Amino acid sequence: MVTDTSTRVSDAERKRLQRATERDLRISKVADPIRRRDCLADPYQFLPVYFGGIFTQEFTTTRREMVDGIRHAAQYGGDQAIAGPRGDGKTRSALFVGLELMLAQLIRFPLIISKSGPRASRELRNLKDAIRASPLLRADFPEVVEPFLALGGWSSRARQQTAFGEYTNLEWGVECVIFPTITSETLWLGGWTGGIESAARGQIFASLGIEGPIRGFCIRNERPDLAILDDIDDRESARSELQTDTRVHIIEEDVGGLAGPDKTIARVMLCTKINGKCVAATFTDRKQKPSWRGQTHKLLSAMPERMDLWEEYIGMRQGRGEDDSDARKAHELYLENREAMDAGAVVTNPFRYDARPLADGEPGQESALQACFDLIADRGWEHFNTEYQNDPPEEDGPIESGITAEKIQRRLSGYPRAMVPPGCNILTHGIDVQQRGLHWVVKAWRSDATNYVIDYGFSDSYASSYEKDQEGVELAIYRTVLSRMDELKGNPYRTTDDEPVPVRLTLVDSGWLTNAIYTACLKIGLGIYPAKGRGKSQGCVGPTFSPALKKTPTCKPGDGISWRLDKQEKGVWLANCAADHWKSFEHARWLTSEGKPGAAYLFGQVGDEERKYLDKRLPHDAKEHFAFARHLTAEIECEDIVRGVLRRIWKVKTGRVQNHYLDASYMADVAAAMLGIRLLKNPGARPLVRARRPAQPVEEVGAR
Repeated sequence: MVTDTSTRVSDAERKRLQRATERDLRISKVADPIRRRDCLADPYQFLPVYFGGIFTQEFTTTRREMVDGIRHAAQYGGDQAIAGPRGDGKTRSALFVGLELMLAQLIRFPLIISKSGPRASRELRNLKDAIRASPLLRADFPEVVEPFLALGGWSSRARQQTAFGEYTNLEWGVECVIFPTITSETLWLGGWTGGIESAARGQIFASLGIEGPIRGFCIRNERPDLAILDDIDDRESARSELQTDTRVHIIEEDVGGLAGPDKTIARVMLCTKINGKCVAATFTDRKQKPSWRGQTHKLLSAMPERMDLWEEYIGMRQGRGEDDSDARKAHELYLENREAMDAGAVVTNPFRYDARPLADGEPGQESALQACFDLIADRGWEHFNTEYQNDPPEEDGPIESGITAEKIQRRLSGYPRAMVPPGCNILTHGIDVQQRGLHWVVKAWRSDATNYVIDYGFSDSYASSYEKDQEGVELAIYRTVLSRMDELKGNPYRTTDDEPVPVRLTLVDSGWLTNAIYTACLKIGLGIYPAKGRGKSQGCVGPTFSPALKKTPTCKPGDGISWRLDKQEKGVWLANCAADHWKSFEHARWLTSEGKPGAAYLFGQVGDEERKYLDKRLPHDAKEHFAFARHLTAEIECEDIVRGVLRRIWKVKTGRVQNHYLDASYMADVAAAMLGIRLLKNPGARPLVRARRPAQPVEEVGAR
């Protein structure tokens, strides 16, 4: 039997055409043309409307600045470097804003460049998954989404896909997505109405690693018109000067030349600083890279006013026991004092906290501010400042003394609070004054300058209730000083044998509300002096301390080096102190080895079980000293080269602006020196002769 070959060919061709016809797409009409139009005109509608499961929160000021920066670079060219907090949605915003710009025909070929090829591909995959999972995007942009969905996850089907009989030429790859090409005329012939223009113009979205084949990169003979540089630093590269220089060169030369010889490419860098010399720090520094218009955003842009309460919160969270594994006691402290603890703080993303209930049924966190301080308590200031504040510590900065808060916390004396250790026969008391009240420190001294902090605390003045009433504030501080001194007299400290030991001398900071402090000291009489710290470190007033040469009716030269007494108008003697010297003295005591003369200790005990782990973790009693230790290390002395000369300078530690216990503690040191305590004995030195009680009645604060 003879078979007709032409018939077989005709049947095969007919079946092929039938299959092609069955595969041929008929694109749906736009579900809501007005919504589509409005969203293309406004990214702040586009993102939550079409990707509501991803953009669930309102756009904060910081996020709006990021989005606006990306759009400005894409529309008008130029470069933009944006450093934001870790995990704040920088990459997510850039990807989806890039998609919105592609659909609006404002850019044609964005390129994601990440720290590695796999990471860049992963970010592109996240975008692809979101496109396929958005029913509203499919409804309003069917010419773009339906061809992708028709592939059924098989990228190999893309080559033969047609719509209205025309090849779509799309691509759905690992490192590249090419939109379908469907002309507006084709869609109109296919039944579209209203003159809606096609958004499927063959746009390209691709991804590469920073060390990939960037130079001369093109797809289908098209070059990128927007480069999104996504967190291209990692910890290894940030520590390597060679790797950093290499990446800077790639960004400036290779990425900068992607658009071709006669064009420029818009570049947007999204980053978080790892250290002061990484790529992120370089490109956000407007002095080094002014054309990149660097922006740096912090999660916590303004610190709360009541840092003392937050320090107590941190201490409670760090020192929680097994019966409080979720730190609910610290949580209760925040709930009870929330108004005061929130005052003054500004969190750039108020939605960034975890409100899921814990075992007690209550939310884990009540606010983004609480979430910030949970991070600080759990991971430390350095981690928080680096990852969330874009303020990493200097790695090659001034040479520091080596003092740390943890070193101070570990220096436990073995004696409980308020107990005077054996061999100590002098107690001194330093008070630092601020509007809210008094931070005070009590120290017990041995003759060789070995000293024990046996008590410290805060006395609330309640002066905040007077608001702008200056005389009311002065009166509140005046009364608080008197109350604190009465408390000392009424509750004396005791030795291990239960013998009372009086506080011999108190110094009160009088740099602020001088009249109130002077009047209080005159009222009390013996055993107390107003004091002022002079120098270059934080909180000093007036010129640097200059020692007096000889005794006069209005001046007692003190030790001739670091303190002196000067008689003031009201007849009160003012203790002028070399603050820089005494802060150095204070830190040196904590750095002195235990058992050596001049070493400093904190009240507190170590349990037998805790002794096994002293090199690994803090004893429970030590954790209670968190706030005190942070105050003492809020500023440190460093050696640095200034104008070619090695100098000793004072540096405020980032994130630790509270130094009140440091001021109170060094004033207790000065008081000890005034009473004859010396680390190195001077045979001719004599203790201070205390001023007499005034004979005349003292006028009240506010009287003139």
